[in-house]
Amino acid sequence: MSFKVVTKEYAFDEFLNNIIVQELPSYNTFKIACYLTDYNDWNSKNTNNLSLIELFEINRFKLENLGEIKRIIQLYYDKDINKEINVIFYLYLQPETKLLFCITDARTNIIKDIFGKFVNYNIGIYYLFISASAFYYIARKIKELDGKNECIYFSARHLPSYVTKGKYRPENKRTIIYHSRDGDGLDTLYEMKENYGVLPRIMKFRLEDIGIFDVKNTGIFTVDSASNDEIARLKLLEIIEFALEYVLRQKKIIDNSKYELVSIKTRDKIFDIPSIKPWIIRFGDFLNDENMEEIVKILNNEDFPIFNYVSERGSSFRLNGTVVDSRKNKLFSIDVNNNEILISPYGKVDFDSFFRFFEIIVENLDPEANIMEEIL
Repeated sequence: MSFKVVTKEYAFDEFLNNIIVQELPSYNTFKIACYLTDYNDWNSKNTNNLSLIELFEINRFKLENLGEIKRIIQLYYDKDINKEINVIFYLYLQPETKLLFCITDARTNIIKDIFGKFVNYNIGIYYLFISASAFYYIARKIKELDGKNECIYFSARHLPSYVTKGKYRPENKRTIIYHSRDGDGLDTLYEMKENYGVLPRIMKFRLEDIGIFDVKNTGIFTVDSASNDEIARLKLLEIIEFALEYVLRQKKIIDNSKYELVSIKTRDKIFDIPSIKPWIIRFGDFLNDENMEEIVKILNNEDFPIFNYVSERGSSFRLNGTVVDSRKNKLFSIDVNNNEILISPYGKVDFDSFFRFFEIIVENLDPEANIMEEIL
């Protein structure tokens, strides 16, 4: 990492004030990768009886303590230059939101290589997944800051399995990349969705007189190298707050789901009766019989095999069964109809398992699916 950081103990604000004023070479970009966690400090335990520090250590990350900041120096073989390099990350755990900020100038593919398996297979941590609906929310909030702000780039995808079909050749898999200054860019995105059924996975915004900012659906936020100064880096934190507003609201709904045994006493016996509070994924469009088969196929392909399922076809189809998260060894049931999925935990199911399930539905079936605010 090109930042010069003296080894000492920092408060987060002090560290941030230090790092945002430092210059970077033109080929490096200032990035913050964001991860949702179940931790409000580094030493509390999760359901696996592991602290966040222990979680990193058992995955062979060596943490250096810099007060409220932790530093990781990771050896990485860079195929682009055909040699090993040291990659540096500075981590801050925000107690109020339980969000882990990872500050670096490493390339996006390096961040993915180093942290991808870590968040996909460990309990209590997952990246800040940004769905299409979250992208639309972020875009609206950026536009509210200044009417001159615009989307100048997006990468949007369509799969034949999507509920959102578009007008033209919906049976084709496609990626559409837009790079222009055509109005505010959002009209183009909506036109591409209507005509070709594509939904965003990366968006780049130009903020008037400030700079250019890249937002990826994996929760990585970047200041473009051409606008890599103190003002732009502070504005990046504001854009992250927009994403947090939306995604933390989703996480709260998931966190409120539960499975517990309630003791019911009769004259002769005491019975433990399961009490379950589910959560709901609401589809953006109406599902049909064809989508039912896709759901089973998608879940099996993504390490979420479904067992003992039964289905009813027709104008009001139903699919229900037991789903196993084979990566994180969790169990829950789903009940699917044309409009939504009702998800009910068996025992303790951590948010990261549920969030990955939500991502699989969004990324493979319905990009406009969303987590319900409440269960009526």
